[in-house]
Amino acid sequence: MDKSTLPDHVQPTRGIQDSADWSDQKLPRKGNLKNVRLVHTDPPRLYETATGQPVPSFNAYSRGIHRQLGTKRSRAGIDQYTYRNAGLIDYLYESRALGAGQIDPEALNETINSYFIFLTQGVNSTDFVIRTVAKRLGRKPISIVSGLAYKAAANDFLRLHAALLRDSLAMANFLNPGTVIEAPSELDALADRRRSKTEIDQMRSKLMEFKEKPAEVYQTAQGGLEGVKAPKSKPPKEFPSRRILTLIENLPALEKVVVLLQAGGGLRQSEAWAMRNDEINVKERSLRIEDPNHWRDPSAKDLPFKGRTTAKIYMFEPFETLFYDALAEYKLIRPTSDSEFLFVSDCRNSYGEALVDVIKPNSLNRRLNRALAKAQQKVGVTENTNTKSYTSHSLRHFYGYWARNFVYIPGRRTVGLTLGEIQVLMGHANIASTIIYAKLDQEVLMAEIHASQQMAAIWNKTSSIDSLRADAYEDLAQDLRGRLAA
Repeated sequence: MDKSTLPDHVQPTRGIQDSADWSDQKLPRKGNLKNVRLVHTDPPRLYETATGQPVPSFNAYSRGIHRQLGTKRSRAGIDQYTYRNAGLIDYLYESRALGAGQIDPEALNETINSYFIFLTQGVNSTDFVIRTVAKRLGRKPISIVSGLAYKAAANDFLRLHAALLRDSLAMANFLNPGTVIEAPSELDALADRRRSKTEIDQMRSKLMEFKEKPAEVYQTAQGGLEGVKAPKSKPPKEFPSRRILTLIENLPALEKVVVLLQAGGGLRQSEAWAMRNDEINVKERSLRIEDPNHWRDPSAKDLPFKGRTTAKIYMFEPFETLFYDALAEYKLIRPTSDSEFLFVSDCRNSYGEALVDVIKPNSLNRRLNRALAKAQQKVGVTENTNTKSYTSHSLRHFYGYWARNFVYIPGRRTVGLTLGEIQVLMGHANIASTIIYAKLDQEVLMAEIHASQQMAAIWNKTSSIDSLRADAYEDLAQDLRGRLAA
């Protein structure tokens, strides 16, 4: 684009800079910028509403991210960040961090760090300044999830702007070796943060590392604006038992095997992807995991967060039969390979190589979750609910839930395994983890409560608690069969 076509300034209009008084000023319409004007050139440019002068920091950022189009950034991403950061600049002008009457560095840091509160609380904030600025800009609070998206854009702007300043300073020092040029003070919010050992251990416990990385790789976290974590919707963590078989039927062959290893065997996703051919004995119908901690992180064997204490995998029916059927189906289409790993690539550039060698763990995770989301959409698992698609980890929760509520061992008086037994099966080092996974089913619990109430009513009579429990489970079974027939 010919730079000569870009205006050096735009026609000024009356704005905040005409007066330092915050009262009696006309509020902007919802969604409009008040102190700046965004001009949709290529790349977009920002100008002060009051003076018509360009905003150099924003315009330099806009040029910078547009140079990354097609390499590091998409057009949609650039458009979103441009729009969101124009709002950030408007906020900074209204707060006097930019424009006439600029504030001191300490107040600037506080203003920038208050941006997330401004977005998510706005006119409802208990902070007078934030509440006033939000009212002046006509901004209503947005959700925390949306606020995090704006915060990510703001962090991107601040980091790139700081990098551009450092580059300019280095160039100025190079061109003027005899002149001392004072570096501008950096924002406290952008200072790198040092992670704690606990935080590093938690990160590494969730990774599948085939070569141990130095601890220094994880020690530093990039700085950024203050914020909070997005609230998580709390549907049941386990996949719905009534839809699990339908889900499995609608998965591709490879993903079906992985899902059955998780739902039927309780494996973590990293353990399932690293399954080897010699760890499956089809004839004896047995599975084992050889040193699973090594596949995730060789240094994590003694970590308290995760750790399988057993190498043998136990499957329950009907998932055991489904697994070996799915395994036979997958082997018919599995690329010819001498790899020791079960799951291999069918891509031309990596044909026959182990997926754990050619695809990053996060990418394998996304691959499986995409297949799960597609299958759930097909069978309508989340229809008429606000629940997002269940991810692969819900399948491991399902294993604990199923073991606690539906596995019957002959001779026992109750259905379901004990927490201690499930702890061993799931490879938990701490039973507190097992409690999270192995939730009691509400209907099973109600059947037990019903039986105990009946026992209290006929105390000292002939019936036993086992007889009453059997009656309660028969009633539950009839109810479930009635639902199936409906």
